[in-house]
Amino acid sequence: MDSIVVVTSAAGENVREFAKSLGAASAIMQASILELYDPRRAQTLFGNGHISPWESFVSALYERRSALIAKKGQGLCILTGAITSPSLATQMTKLQQQLPGMRWHQWQPLHRDNEFNSATRSFGQPADRIFDLTKADRILGVESDLISATPGFLAYARQFAARRRPAETGGTMSRVYAIESTPTLLGAKADHRLAMRQDEIIQSLRYLGGLVGADQQEWSQADNRHAG
Repeated sequence: MDSIVVVTSAAGENVREFAKSLGAASAIMQASILELYDPRRAQTLFGNGHISPWESFVSALYERRSALIAKKGQGLCILTGAITSPSLATQMTKLQQQLPGMRWHQWQPLHRDNEFNSATRSFGQPADRIFDLTKADRILGVESDLISATPGFLAYARQFAARRRPAETGGTMSRVYAIESTPTLLGAKADHRLAMRQDEIIQSLRYLGGLVGADQQEWSQADNRHAG
């Protein structure tokens, strides 16, 4: 039986990181090196409005650290975005052990509540989705830019391309279907792309779920102008 990967959009910024990029780097990653040569970067250290040597900065940092340790971190608050890096998470855990009174807050401008609620209903707990497109014979993208604007997209793009080369896969290739209201790179490369309004997508997914027996069968009986 063919394996199937169903991809839905993930609300929020890139708060999840794939374990590996397979050695690839996006255009934005490659361009970020230019920040090292930004002429607006500070060339010297300032303290109390005056140029200060590096030694003074280190001394002030250690004095502040000693004061926080004496108070066990009371009064220290750290605000970050969602942490997905194991190394950074370990560093934060060690810092909390040293300063048990500190408070660590994580906040994202766009939340993922709907995504986690969906995962909880499916798997019993919040979970991140990591796909293996090398094993997918059919890909259905729903409002998803899987290969250019999703956390882990560099690896996904390579996996996607590998399954679309018949000369390397024994004459077979994956089939891609896209349902979207806004053009995406995945939709542009899809074998079949269906453009529709956002308010039509949920109804169409219910219709599809009823057809394949994944949900209430009567949904497949509803009028759907995209049924063809």
